[in-house]
Amino acid sequence: MKLFGLGSVKNIRIENFQISTPKFKVGDSLIFSFKLLNNSDKKIKIRLEYSIYYQKANGTLTKKVCKISEKEYPSNSTTKITRKHSFKVVTTRKFYSGLHQIAIIINGNEFEKHNFNLIE
Repeated sequence: MKLFGLGSVKNIRIENFQISTPKFKVGDSLIFSFKLLNNSDKKIKIRLEYSIYYQKANGTLTKKVCKISEKEYPSNSTTKITRKHSFKVVTTRKFYSGLHQIAIIINGNEFEKHNFNLIE
């Protein structure tokens, strides 16, 4: 990640990572939020992403990564981030009921992960 000018994550923390509900229906949206803390004494360039682990027909999970942002975060800062991920039915993806997961990725390193259930 250094090749792309991204900083170290040793002084970066995630707090209050929450999802809107642990169970919802196909067609609804998952709303999640968290606080990103830069405890470093200098600004750091961060690529912020989240991954959704979708349930497959055979019961295993497959990962899809979505970008949130790539920017410099000021030193000793706290940033609140809220996003929405749609589970609306589309022709390119079939949703299966059961356990799914969401995780936050900072500069390629996966941080906290939450489970949620998708029901028909």
